[in-house]
Amino acid sequence: VLTKIAGFGGVASVAGAFMCYNAIQVNLAAGGYYTESLRALEGSPAAVSELGKPIRATYLDLGNRDNVVRETEARLTIPVKGSRSKGSVRVEASRNATNSLQWDINSLQLDMASGKQIIIVEKTPK
Repeated sequence: VLTKIAGFGGVASVAGAFMCYNAIQVNLAAGGYYTESLRALEGSPAAVSELGKPIRATYLDLGNRDNVVRETEARLTIPVKGSRSKGSVRVEASRNATNSLQWDINSLQLDMASGKQIIIVEKTPK
């Protein structure tokens, strides 16, 4: 009986952890910083040429301390893959000064698995 209870408790714990992990991933992927970054990536002919279509984002590394989302700024590394290759997108974004519901992409760079780097967005500071 105790073995069954322990087994059930273990399964419930693992399922709960997976649900938490998945909820965090979904919330991050729903953010404007994330969706705007992928939109810019898909709009870059150089990125599409290197990755191939369709371009898909994979799960973020939640253990990466460089992935930071705050009230007014976001800094993420988003793993991506296409039909030809894979890589990661490094994004720096900030809240729009006139519309705090929108995010502005300040820097967006595609780092290919081959080592090639493609700068997609690079805004100069004002």
